[in-house]
Amino acid sequence: GVKIPLPVIHAYNVRIIATDRIMTLLGVASTVVWLIWFYRAYSNIAPLTQSPSRYSPGWAIGAFFVPFLNLVRVPQMMMEIWKASDPLGASADGLILTWWIAALANVTVAEIAFFYFKTPPGARPDLNKLIAGCWTTIAHEVLPFVSGILGIVIVAGISSRQLRKMNQHAQTAAPVPPALPLPG
Repeated sequence: GVKIPLPVIHAYNVRIIATDRIMTLLGVASTVVWLIWFYRAYSNIAPLTQSPSRYSPGWAIGAFFVPFLNLVRVPQMMMEIWKASDPLGASADGLILTWWIAALANVTVAEIAFFYFKTPPGARPDLNKLIAGCWTTIAHEVLPFVSGILGIVIVAGISSRQLRKMNQHAQTAAPVPPALPLPG
């Protein structure tokens, strides 16, 4: 085989580490923005529907961090936000489930890719495992785009629906009578 000089390998590794750190920072930032949006969107349910939401807005964030429960509760809450936000009461369960499955598949595929590249110390890597790991890594790189695009569609849909519904409420609400002057 072709021998690659050590400085070339080192430079390649430095680029990979730098890219990984940048992606981690972007991931943390986007997660924070996502949780803020989710909290606010869930907080709007009560004013939009004139009835309380199923859970508290704080629980909307907490649900992301409870193992196993988060697998079910997060998409349920997203469906609740969508239904409460839509002036026509339309459902987007299929869109939301597809988004959630793509997001969960991304995490699962990442773990599978890690397994393929794991080689015991001193052992020679298995070429078939490395090839499978490369294909799994490609899937891991594509799935965030799928879940990301679906997430953008969901956020845009909910945000526009909430705004439209709030405008409808503002137009149909009875005018507030002017304040009476205080006696004296």
